[in-house]
Amino acid sequence: MKLAYLLKAHKNPSQVRRLISRLATKESCFLLTIDRNSDFGSFRRELAKLPSDIPCYWIAPRQDGTWCGPGLVLSSLSALEFALQMKEVPDHVYQISGQCYPIKPVRKIIAFFEALGDRCVMECIPPPVSSWPDGGWSRIEKYHWHTPRWLPFDKGWRQYPEDRAGTTWKSRALDMVVRWKFPLPRKGPACIDHYFGHAFWSLTPRAAEYVLRFHRQHPEVYRHHKYTFVLDEYFVQSILGSSDEWRSKATGTHLHYCDWTKPIRPAVLTMDYRNVLRETDWLMARKFDETVDSSILDWIDRNLLEMN
Repeated sequence: MKLAYLLKAHKNPSQVRRLISRLATKESCFLLTIDRNSDFGSFRRELAKLPSDIPCYWIAPRQDGTWCGPGLVLSSLSALEFALQMKEVPDHVYQISGQCYPIKPVRKIIAFFEALGDRCVMECIPPPVSSWPDGGWSRIEKYHWHTPRWLPFDKGWRQYPEDRAGTTWKSRALDMVVRWKFPLPRKGPACIDHYFGHAFWSLTPRAAEYVLRFHRQHPEVYRHHKYTFVLDEYFVQSILGSSDEWRSKATGTHLHYCDWTKPIRPAVLTMDYRNVLRETDWLMARKFDETVDSSILDWIDRNLLEMN
């Protein structure tokens, strides 16, 4: 069983190298998508320190990896295209981030995917999502984009129209223009239904082929939904969820422990989470940041990954 990790990274190259070294086996490879806003040279230099027998592939073109932006989906599609063209096509392509880390020995991760067969690790949750404000409808019915640095408006992610007035007169003016110019709620293409799910999934080659073929045949879906908020929690999930066959092959879950209860979500995991990580059944956890607390990674190596 060959497992390809589709690894998205934008910071902490040494932490990414450490992650790869923990997951590497004879039957694994790594498809690396590096945020184009990041220093690519620092990743190349750091990952050059890995043993030469760990297959790592840089996926091009590099996309804008801004949080929640459409570039995250485009980089995934490029990686899936690459995986299907490999001499030995992987049995599963498992998407993770550079701030993930295994909390079970890698042999258990491999065993999970061996037992998975032709199923996909994927959530396909139709709206309304009970744990989200307004069930998630505003993600797809309103316009969302990241304000470029050169525009004289409030920086960061914007939702139009706003539920409340913008924080500057310029933002309020732009909000009024959007309300007048673009009717709401947005109506998406009829060829796809709405499904949400965790951004870290795994696909079989057949599922990947289906996603890519759908994307090629229906480019209007991406054109419309590039203004959807957190597109990487919607795009692939909706393509597969709209198919009875592929929805039936989705596990309905994911593999990561995350703490969504803190103001910054998911929370950065520190030594305070030792007992939770020891007792959970999840295979992976996120997010970790070696610049905040690297000792938790050392603790995981010693106590959970059998690296004594």
